[in-house]
Amino acid sequence: MFYITESNQPIFHYEQLRQLYPQILWPIHAEDITDDVLDALNIERMVVDAPVLQPWENASFSHVVTEEGVLKAKYAVTATSLADLKNQKQQELAAKRYAIETGGIVAAGAAVKTDRQSQAMIAAALQYFQFSPTAVIDWKGEAQWYTLNAQAAQGIAQAVGNHVQHCFATEKTISEMISAATSHAEVWGLNIETLWNNHFTE
Repeated sequence: MFYITESNQPIFHYEQLRQLYPQILWPIHAEDITDDVLDALNIERMVVDAPVLQPWENASFSHVVTEEGVLKAKYAVTATSLADLKNQKQQELAAKRYAIETGGIVAAGAAVKTDRQSQAMIAAALQYFQFSPTAVIDWKGEAQWYTLNAQAAQGIAQAVGNHVQHCFATEKTISEMISAATSHAEVWGLNIETLWNNHFTE
């Protein structure tokens, strides 16, 4: 990397240097630039002293210093707040719960949709059977049609209800683990997929 002395401008990409000085016949590779060319343009070679970052940290260029005769670019490190990191993890968890909740189940050998609209339709079917307990209805499953009576509809509704409740119960358990975490490393180490697989049961 390079540093333009007159303008105090760091150059982090060789292509940027070539664009700033199009009149110069630059070599293909930055390491082939001679010191004579750089001296004529008042440009110094610069070492990027990039910090080692944690996954929740970001680094941005701060200033240039000379250490033991070497020009170095220094960086300022900022970290995502613990509260924001927890919020990100909670959002990831909520997305996981929603995907499982609405992803469908198999009840009594039938593939049953569990998206929000289907949940509402199942509730409506139960209400219908309260007024017409001897009726039968045609029900469109995930892959085929079914003929349901009140007992069959109630069985599906119970299975769907159990599934949804298990999803939210699992989310609550993991959510409490996220909330209880006291450090960035602890929050980052909570793998949602692994935790879900360990705690979710139908």
